[in-house]
Amino acid sequence: MTAYLKITPNYNAGTHALTVNVTGKFMKDTTGTFKIALYLTEDSLRGAQIDNTLPPPYFDYNYVFNDVFRGCINTSGTIIGDTLANGTVLANTQINYTTPNSFTVNASFVAAHCHIIAILYKTIDWGVLQAAESKLIP
Repeated sequence: MTAYLKITPNYNAGTHALTVNVTGKFMKDTTGTFKIALYLTEDSLRGAQIDNTLPPPYFDYNYVFNDVFRGCINTSGTIIGDTLANGTVLANTQINYTTPNSFTVNASFVAAHCHIIAILYKTIDWGVLQAAESKLIP
């Protein structure tokens, strides 16, 4: 394991404002440019899904979708995330990242079904060093 991550969300249900703090540490020496991307997903969405095992018109109108991507929390409009470190990072280097801006969770999303995904990756090859997940409302 190259890094350890822990997600701590701060969600205001009244305003739908979300900030996220990610802590952790690098577990071994590594070199490169490292980014952290934070994504919001939602589970338990119901809708139509084609199912060829059903009679025509082949739709399951009560299909449950999980892990539906809802947006990038820390870099709106893109999925690349923010630079966390650049150059040589030594083992036991602490990670302490807080989203620079508040993310507004769409009021139509069911907060109890939402999750935050954090991905720490190396930019040269998009190799994922570590990923973590947390409920929006722990």
